[in-house]
Amino acid sequence: ERARQGRLMSQAIRRNTDSLVRSERAALASSARSTAANADLLRRLAVIGIPTVCALTLGLYLLLRREIGRRSQAEQRGHHANALLVGTVQQMQRTEQDLRTLNRCSRGLQSCVQQDEAVEVARQALERLLGDAGCSVYCTDAAGEQAVCVAHWGEDVVCAPSLSLSGC
Repeated sequence: ERARQGRLMSQAIRRNTDSLVRSERAALASSARSTAANADLLRRLAVIGIPTVCALTLGLYLLLRREIGRRSQAEQRGHHANALLVGTVQQMQRTEQDLRTLNRCSRGLQSCVQQDEAVEVARQALERLLGDAGCSVYCTDAAGEQAVCVAHWGEDVVCAPSLSLSGC
């Protein structure tokens, strides 16, 4: 009876071993199919994904390059506008200074009693306005027919003694 039990047990062990071998082979086959499917998926992702990522990167690069170009141009336009604004402000300051000089000249001329005082006030104002440029001051004669040179200054100034007003 022991021999029979030993055979039965041996048969049971063989059945269990055969079952485990079949189960292990099925698991290995399933794992091989899963690995092949995963490898196929990775190949597809590589074939599709890498060029897609490269194209997206190129697209983003081109967009960023265009935006940087726009910003650079806007910055240059801003610098140009700023330079124009500075120039305009400086011109306005010079104009304001010239207007103040003319205003002082006007007040000074209104307070003059003699012609030579008025000529001196005009000379000072014209020197401030014109700088080193030569200049002549003419006054009309009593008859109003001629302009007579009453003062001149600066380099290379040619002052005609008088000018006829009939041609004006």
